[in-house]
Formats: sequence, structure tokens, C-alpha cells
Amino acid sequence: MRVESRKFNTVIEMEDDKVIQFPFGLIGFANEKEFVLLERDQSPRIAWLQSVNTPELALPVISGHELSEDYPDVPLASALYADRLAPMGEETALMLVLTCQHGMAPTINMMSPIVVDAKTRTGAQLILQGTRFASREVLTLRPYADESPNSSTYQSGAAQ
Repeated sequence: MRVESRKFNTVIEMEDDKVIQFPFGLIGFANEKEFVLLERDQSPRIAWLQSVNTPELALPVISGHELSEDYPDVPLASALYADRLAPMGEETALMLVLTCQHGMAPTINMMSPIVVDAKTRTGAQLILQGTRFASREVLTLRPYADESPNSSTYQSGAAQ
């Protein structure tokens, strides 16, 4: 499959099984139901959810494992059930959308994480009820110190 990305000014050849299906779309993009996850060597902590059908749409995301604090702070079970997703397991990726505006600190949407089941390649963007986190939290990542220089820090089931 060929995926065009205007963000990276390229066309990427990918296997069909790399497509992540979002049956209900993403918040603000209800009609966008197919994405691929792109990792860039220049920024190993940030990946991009690139729309398969809209070359202009690529959302920067970080893994929930990159955060410096415990997250999420509320159980995901009810939100996952509402979106008809399987419970989170070892092969479930939790991603947060990153926003970076000129002259401002980068923020992440911790109120509405994206959850992807790596086995089924199906995902949803959840809205966490009762969380203390907002949709624009200042980005704070865990330290780099515990990793080797050659390891990719954006490792999750969905990124493989």
C-alpha cells in the first residue's frame, strides 16, 4: 500500500497489515478511520499518526510510557467498553496527541488518549471521565538516562 504524507513530503510503501483502523474516527476527524504509525529517526520520542486517505493529516503522538508520572489516573475499562474495544493488555498501545504552537510550551491531550490493540490493529480515542488531567497538559517526559543511545524510545505494541 502507498501512503502519501504531505508533512514529510513523501510517499511511503507499507504493508497493508500496518494500517490501524479507528471505526469511530478520532476526535475532530470522525471520517478519518485509517491511519499508519510513522516513526522518525530525528525524534525517537515522537511518532506520527498519518491518515491513509488524507495526505495533509498527520498527528504527532507520544507513547503513554514516556510520561514522567503515572498515567492514566482513572480506569480505562468503562471507556474501552463504551467504544467496544478489548481490555488493555500487554499488546495495547496508549498514545497522546502532542500540540506544539510557536512560542508556547508543547502540550499533550491527557484527557483523550488514543488506545490501539496491536493484535487487531483497531483503536479509539477515548474521553476519560473523572480524570484530573486536561486536554492541554504541559508535556513532561521521563528522563532519557535509563536508555541506551541506540534504542528507540517510542516502543509500543502498535509501533511494531
